Order: sequence, then C-alpha cells, then structure tokens
Amino acid sequence: MTRSYRKMLLAPMFFIELSACTVLPQATDIDWGEGTANFTPAQPLSNASGRYDHWQSIGRVKTDKGMTCSGALIDTRHTTDEQDSPAYVLTSGHCINLNPNVVVENADATGSVIFNFFKDTIDHTRSYPVTRINWSTIRGQDISIIQLDRTIGQLINDGVQPLKIVTHLPANPDILIVGAPQTSHIQRMACPREHSAGIVESPWSWLDQISNRCLDVVSGISGSPVLGRYNNEILAVVGTTTQGSGQSRCSQGAPCEVVDGQVSKKLNTNYATSAIGLLACFNKGRFDRLNADCSLGPRFTFASTPLAGNHVKLERDHSGQVIPWLWTQPFAVDRPYYRYKFTRTLDDCGTTVGYSEAFVSHASGQDELRRELRDGAGMYLLCIMGQDQKIGAPGQWDARNARIYWRWMLEGPSQLAPIYSIVQNSDSPFLYTVRAFPVSPDLDAYSYQYKVGSSENTDCLDPQNYKKVQPSIGFFIVDVTNGSMKTCLKTNDLAGNPSPIVDFRLPE
Repeated sequence: MTRSYRKMLLAPMFFIELSACTVLPQATDIDWGEGTANFTPAQPLSNASGRYDHWQSIGRVKTDKGMTCSGALIDTRHTTDEQDSPAYVLTSGHCINLNPNVVVENADATGSVIFNFFKDTIDHTRSYPVTRINWSTIRGQDISIIQLDRTIGQLINDGVQPLKIVTHLPANPDILIVGAPQTSHIQRMACPREHSAGIVESPWSWLDQISNRCLDVVSGISGSPVLGRYNNEILAVVGTTTQGSGQSRCSQGAPCEVVDGQVSKKLNTNYATSAIGLLACFNKGRFDRLNADCSLGPRFTFASTPLAGNHVKLERDHSGQVIPWLWTQPFAVDRPYYRYKFTRTLDDCGTTVGYSEAFVSHASGQDELRRELRDGAGMYLLCIMGQDQKIGAPGQWDARNARIYWRWMLEGPSQLAPIYSIVQNSDSPFLYTVRAFPVSPDLDAYSYQYKVGSSENTDCLDPQNYKKVQPSIGFFIVDVTNGSMKTCLKTNDLAGNPSPIVDFRLPE
C-alpha cells in the first residue's frame, strides 16, 4: 500500500517569563504517526535527511551484564536554563536487573546508549557511556533510569533532543511505539492503548500495566517509549508481550492477567509500565527519589528464599468440597517492619488499602506467613512491603515495589493433550524422532512419558512400561525396522494433574 506523507510542522513555542527562567514549550496536536493506520506492520525509519530528528533521542541501550534494549533520553528540566544536570535515559527494569528481590539504586555502571540509531545513519550515530544506574526495578514495575557521562545540555547541543514525560494519560488513546529490534534499527509502530492490568510473568509480577496490540513488538523493543501519538510525549515504557508465546500462560515470555483469582492470557498483547509521575523524581534536573511526589516508591530488598512450586493440585473430599491447602511462605526483608496483604487480584498489591498493620521483622532475618487456600481453582497472591516505622499509615507509594508471591491452584485433569512433532530420519528411514513440547502450566517437560510397541500388545491406559522423556533433550526415537509401532505419550500439568494420553502409529 502506498502512503503519502506530509511535511511535519514544528510546534509553536510559547514563552512565559518566570523568575528569569524560560518555561519549556508544550507540544501541540501534530500527528507524529504521519497518517499511519493503527495496526500497520512496523515501519523502519530513515533519518539521513533529518526527517526524524525528534526521535534521535530513542536509541540502543546496553549495560554491563544487561540485555540489549531500547531507551529514550528524557527531559528532566523544568526550564530551558537547566542545562548542566546529568542526561538520563529511561528503559525497562529487566534490561538492567532480573532479580525480583532487589531494587538497584545509585549503583555505578558501565555500558553505552547509541542515539540517532536509524538504518541509514550508521556512520552518524552518537554513543555515550553509561556511568550510573539511578533506579532499576523488576518488582511491581518494570522500569530503569540510567545516567550518562554527559549533561543534558551537551546532548541537546549534539542534536539529541530529550522527550518529555506526560503528567496524565492523553484523552486520545492512539499511541506510537518507537524503538529498535535487537537485529535492526529504529522503527515505528502505531495502535491504540487499551486496558490496564496486573500481570504475572513468572518469576516476575507487574502492576497497572498499560496494554496495547501494536504489531512487531519483538526482542530489543523492551525499553522503548510508548508515545502519545498527538503530543510525542512518553506515557509508558514497553516491558513484555504475549506475541509468539504459544499456549503457555504466566511463564517467561507468556504474561497473564490475574483478576479475582482468574487467570487470562490476552493474545498478541503488549504491556508497558506507566511513566506518569516520574518527572517528580527529579529536582532541578537531578534524580531525587526522596521527593514525596516521586512515584517510584521506596527501596527495600528481600532475601532469596528456597524455591517452592507455585502450582498446587486442587483436591476434593468425598462430598466434592475443596480440601484446604496450607500455603506457608517464608521471606526476609531488610526493613525493621513489614505489612502484607492476601488478595486474588494482582493490582490490589499496588494500593496500600487493605494491607495489614506493621509487624516487626524477626532479628534472625526470617519471617513466615501462612494462609489456607480453600476458595477453589485459580491464583492466590501475597504482597509484602518493607516499612521503616510501625506507627502511622504507609506512604502513598510504599506498595509500589511490593514483593509478590503467588500460588496457582489447578484442578485436574489437565485439558490440554500432549503436543509433539515427528521427523523421519533422512539417513535411517526406519527411525523417527518424536519431540515433546512443554506448555506452562499444562504440559510439564519433566513429566513426559512414552512407550512404544506393537498395536496388538500396547495398551496406553496400562501404566506399566512407560519410559521418561529426558527433559534435557526433549525427544525420543521410535524404531520401525520390525514393522508399524504404536506410540503412547502423556504428561502432567505443573501441579501433578494428568494430561490426556495421545497415541499414534509410525509409519503414519
């Protein structure tokens, strides 16, 4: 399809004299998508002519031991006179740190951010060293703020114009995602923003995520700014997607939403952490999390606890009533007190309403909470936040980085039949490779079993003679040298409920 483009007009500038400082101009209702239809495939952008100079500030982010992501230079100034403060880049939390127990604050770092990262400006990119991780969390929110070794004024003089952060969601829901896939350069995607939801992507949980269904959100797009289409301001940071996640739910690469204990997975949906309130985390252009209006919340650290299965088998008594299951959750937080909340809706963890009174953390560094799960199948959540004081109400943002634990009660039998593929060996045509595929939580890779025999002597319902599919390789070989063979394949879900059994004959 041919698209026509109109030359972009510069936003009119309004100046207000205030204490000898010039107030920054505001964007107007330009269509920064240049007429692109929503849900259009990603558009690679060229900038040799300067056409997209306004997005020079969106680039490739790479820190030591971190992932390759996108990010954006943010405008932390309140007036144009603030030129000497550091330059800060906004990206995703998981691009820096994957540990949900830890929030990184003011830590030295190495790495680089490459701006003007377009497909036709490879010889004219601008790279700046990273010196500090001011803030990085993957607990509750998926967001990082990193500092460069230049001032914001120096980057502006280099032609890299920072992007403003919205103070509220625009009335018009249309958005643009601008970022660089891992194997390419800056591209633009267009779609409307949709609902907000709390999501689980084990081992992480994120609150109040803004969803959208823009196409082509792939590896490397994490950290990209979600821009208001008609103001070119950052309203969120891309974190994750269900695109390409198959039938898995609530596992890495397959986020799910949790409301009232019910788990739902929205197909081809992307999620982003809101940037609203971040401007209040800067004072005269410098990072200042302690500002009371800063929406990042406090930092507290949890100790690692022994791994426990998150999936629980629902069992019933002879009358059909759910047999309660006792959830015992150990934890340790580096604060003198803690508050907790049991809930079945993930976003509840992000509000201080409903949290318990403050309890003293044990001097041994090990605490424990218990709860009987008796309300049937679905997900159960426990949110814990550290506290510095016992008396008084928690602060407005105290639950922002709550540690979230969960158990998912699954009732059998599992409804999803084993998924497999069959490949005939080209060198030995009597040999077939059968590969079994895991799906979380329905098909456990470690529980796959198979047996092979003649059709007359092989009963798939007989538990005898099954062999384990080695999870390290995920496949087994069927030899049909002596004639047609019947193969039986089964597994359990992650709670131990049995799957249906499939059988097939080779050759087919």
